[in-house]
Amino acid sequence: MRGKIFISYRRDDSASLALGICQFLERQFGRNNVFIDVDMQAGAKFPDLLERRLGECKILLALIGPRWLDARDDAGNRRLDDPNDWVRLEIARALKRGITVIPVRVEGANLPKKSTSPADIQRLLDNQAAVVTTAGFSNEMAGLAHDIRPISNHFLKLIWIAGAVSALSPRQPPLSALRAQARSLNARTSSSSNKRPRPHADDHGSFESLR
Repeated sequence: MRGKIFISYRRDDSASLALGICQFLERQFGRNNVFIDVDMQAGAKFPDLLERRLGECKILLALIGPRWLDARDDAGNRRLDDPNDWVRLEIARALKRGITVIPVRVEGANLPKKSTSPADIQRLLDNQAAVVTTAGFSNEMAGLAHDIRPISNHFLKLIWIAGAVSALSPRQPPLSALRAQARSLNARTSSSSNKRPRPHADDHGSFESLR
């Protein structure tokens, strides 16, 4: 049954906010209704899991931070230019399936120009974006959840989150540190979580070479 939510993000671009978003939605919809790939079992095959999750998905949230467009692999090549880049695959396959794809601008990032993105994901940039920041996290997440509900409609109890998480490297903080950042973010904003949402306009090292 379709109606779940899939989150796509790059670890070296927006990992701590992605985990914070996951924790926020766990409180909204229940832990068992939230999936993020750092909780994948060892040995799980991500390509197969990706296809299954997209098959259940009604909405994909594409987190776009300052380094989303120009992230580079170890050879210095732009990751988005690789047809096998997981973030690109997630978005392209969601668009092809007719899934609602919502760009989510994080950490002050702007949406890139369509001409700077691969052709198979350019339609992402035609869609109205949401914004999530550290300073406005609670209100902005409440607004995003408010916008998601009519789309998900009768399937709210079946919501899942999947993320594109690149492997740990010496340049990246350990997962435990990212989880701590996410907990801190939610703790700082929990006191305002009862505010009414305001409408807004707007491990898996085997995959490192593909992210």
